[in-house]
Amino acid sequence: MASSSPPNAFHVPKKYDVFISFRGEDTRGNFVSHLLSSLERQKRTHVYIDYMLQLGSEISEELFKAIEDAEISIVVFSENYSSSRWCLDELVKIMECKREKEHYYVIPVFYHVTPTQVRNQTESYKIAFEQHAGKPENGTDKLNKWREALVQAANLAGKHVCKQNGDEAKLLEEIVEDVLCKLRSRYPQGGSNNILGINENLVPIESSFRDFPSIGIWGMGGMGKTTIARWLFDKHHSEFDGYCFLPNTRESSGDHDQLLHDLRGKLVSKLLDQGRKTEVDTYFIERELLRRKVMIVLDDVSTLKQVETLVGKVEQYGSGSRIIITTRDKDVLKKGVDKIHEVKALNSQDCFQLFCLKAFNQNHPKTGYEDLSKLAVDYAKSMPLALEVLGSFLYNKTVEEWERELKKLKCIPDEAIQSVLKLSYDGLNDNQKEIFLEIAIFLRGHNKEKVMNLLVSHGLHAVIGLRTLQDNALITIREDAVEMHDLIQDMGHEIVRQESNEPGKRSRVWDPEQIYDVLTEKSGTNAVKGMRLDVSAIRDLDFKVDTFRKMRKRWMKSLKSLKIKCHEIRM
Repeated sequence: MASSSPPNAFHVPKKYDVFISFRGEDTRGNFVSHLLSSLERQKRTHVYIDYMLQLGSEISEELFKAIEDAEISIVVFSENYSSSRWCLDELVKIMECKREKEHYYVIPVFYHVTPTQVRNQTESYKIAFEQHAGKPENGTDKLNKWREALVQAANLAGKHVCKQNGDEAKLLEEIVEDVLCKLRSRYPQGGSNNILGINENLVPIESSFRDFPSIGIWGMGGMGKTTIARWLFDKHHSEFDGYCFLPNTRESSGDHDQLLHDLRGKLVSKLLDQGRKTEVDTYFIERELLRRKVMIVLDDVSTLKQVETLVGKVEQYGSGSRIIITTRDKDVLKKGVDKIHEVKALNSQDCFQLFCLKAFNQNHPKTGYEDLSKLAVDYAKSMPLALEVLGSFLYNKTVEEWERELKKLKCIPDEAIQSVLKLSYDGLNDNQKEIFLEIAIFLRGHNKEKVMNLLVSHGLHAVIGLRTLQDNALITIREDAVEMHDLIQDMGHEIVRQESNEPGKRSRVWDPEQIYDVLTEKSGTNAVKGMRLDVSAIRDLDFKVDTFRKMRKRWMKSLKSLKIKCHEIRM
């Protein structure tokens, strides 16, 4: 039976990157503890080790699931490793995953034992197997599986810890770097569908990333600037001492000094890996940043002031640092970066393939959909965002449904891109439309859990609603934040504007000047469901309680820098 969700919908990242198999009595208090600390200190890996199982749990589905979910297993062979049936069962599962999964890495570590000892089961390993063979529950098949797994693992290139090679700390660094390199190599494959068709842009940009301290990526909205920057960040950020991806810079800060200052504080805190606030000595911050090789991405910048305030010059950071800036305005980049790249439109073949991946979960149309697919691609105007949204919307629909929906686009060719995007919105039910508008107006970039709690508090079906929006490529969930493309948000704004010529009669009001007028002129009506009071740029407000009397449904959002003079307000 065909899946009811489009490809790549609602992807849930695996819980663990690394699984560590070891014999506790040999290594728990020393080598494995140090290895775990080294990996977790990177804040780039999620590690599972077997003592994380609930006390009393058997080796079963929980542990096997952790092994399957990991991309890398580190097996620490020690003197008494083979004496544990638990360890041997883990090893059998690990080697099974290596055989059956395309991208699964095993790193053997020989801790005061040799590969030969493990491979041939000599010395302590020989004694352990003699004991295992004497127990009736260990049949011949099980013993053979254990032996085979030991041979396979011992034949892999691994790391060696012994008295002769000395520096254990250096070896730990090598293991951590090996893990990070293997994980880093997985990023491009993990996002291959998202970068389809932009390789012509990606290759020269990645080359410039290696050669120039700062690069700018510019082009019209929806062309893939953020996708390219995110791909580079995902692939390369682990090469740096500190890193930060700042999304939606234009919306997050504008040109307001206080908002820019706050955003700069978050950036510095991230780069310096500080959980605490960064209100410390400026000299200390500058000195620490000069010592750190960092990677910074400023996404969707609109003014030179944002660049200068948030990141300054690359010379302010350690040697080898890299800064990437994406923008729709080339002038912003002329004084701020070493190399500028324009994102070019997709060629016709890439457009068609990207659309088909979203519409059919394959790189070509289903029989009977060939001409309709060509028509749909024409409407999307070579824009990756429009191709993804339209393809996701048409996924699993009949030929008759395709014809009906595409006919709507034919009637309004002058507004093709917005019409393509709105087609997906029109296909939502009332609950999903409310959720979409809440995110577009108020909740873009907010934590997913907080978004869900707020939506539920307003009587909306958040789980199904968010899933549907993601299935239709109207939102993305990244690092537990609900994100939305600028053009899709613009569509949401326009939908609300079309409700009425008078802001006080619309369901949502977000423009500071319009909010000022609505509140001071008492023009708000019962239609108003929410206001986003982010009014640091406008005058103080002076109004009375009856200002809100008509707005019974109001959901007041995001009060920032607001000075209000009013009488007592009762709900």
